[in-house]
Amino acid sequence: MDSSSGTPSPLEAWAALAADCAYRAKRGVDWLKEGQRDDGSYGVGAQGLRGHYKSPLAFAKLGEITSGNNCLHWIKKHYLRPDGHFEEPDPKLRADRQCDLYEDLWLAWGALRLGDQTSARRTLDFAQQHRDPESGGFQDCVTAEAAKLYDLRSTALGGLVSLDFGDLEIANAAAQFVVDLLAAQPKVLDEYYLVWDPQGGPVTSFPHERERLFVIRAHQEHPLHYALGLAVAFLGQLYSATCQERYLIAAEEYVRVLQGYGPSSFTHHYSGKLAWGLSLLLRVTGNDEYAAMLQQVVSYLAGLQSLAGDWWIERLFPNRKTQPLGVTTDMTAEYAVWLTRIAREVRAAVG
Repeated sequence: MDSSSGTPSPLEAWAALAADCAYRAKRGVDWLKEGQRDDGSYGVGAQGLRGHYKSPLAFAKLGEITSGNNCLHWIKKHYLRPDGHFEEPDPKLRADRQCDLYEDLWLAWGALRLGDQTSARRTLDFAQQHRDPESGGFQDCVTAEAAKLYDLRSTALGGLVSLDFGDLEIANAAAQFVVDLLAAQPKVLDEYYLVWDPQGGPVTSFPHERERLFVIRAHQEHPLHYALGLAVAFLGQLYSATCQERYLIAAEEYVRVLQGYGPSSFTHHYSGKLAWGLSLLLRVTGNDEYAAMLQQVVSYLAGLQSLAGDWWIERLFPNRKTQPLGVTTDMTAEYAVWLTRIAREVRAAVG
């Protein structure tokens, strides 16, 4: 505390931020536990796999191993194929997602953290079979009709999960994809193409109704800024593991790209990924600019949490009661994961 002004010192402010993140994560997981049924699911309205696939990792991160294993057991019973892929049988729910490998990666990560290494390895092996050995990219969708395209969000997540498994070669290859995709952007401050065609670079032609999955544009409705935030987190985590300067340089460049899209890129309803990435950069650089950005994102996320502990996307659902249960459980599990990790990184930054 600055005795002359009565305001907290920077170290005190960071410590308070870490404590608040940890507290909010616990409240979120407590809410998930309260809504969990005896069979491990959230019941009617949770939108199948979509409303459950992030919960095993969230429970694991907060030490709620029994709840995590119960949820994972229910998911495996209803969605797991012998090859390790988790498949949504409902055609409409499956079509709405269009990123089923992304779900596999979350579930492999959750299973690993819960100690189910056999299931975790089988699912990650399946995911790693759907990567391009040349570019290092991971596919987003692996249904029979899907084209072999490789996207930023699945690749960044695939790199993170592979790193946690100790698959450093695959993580490095994924990072090279993330770096190369950034370098290949024709007009990075006007639009960011998220998908790579190994035959010709970024995919710039796609159906209008699927634009959001292929490109981020400055005035787009609900752009996938979180894909860029996930790249920051992955590169920051890989830099921490390898000390290779090029990963830190690329992570910081991704932050600058997000800054170029304006304040809305830091107050996106899935910007917890970016917040974790900023906390990693804060720890390794000590740059106060990252602390200010991190505070901005965390303050926004904190404002979305209800008194009960769950999260609500006000921009998408102006009436809280209209937000589907599956969206609420998905959001709450994800924020609990990132806020827990943010708390850890900020504590490490302050020593």
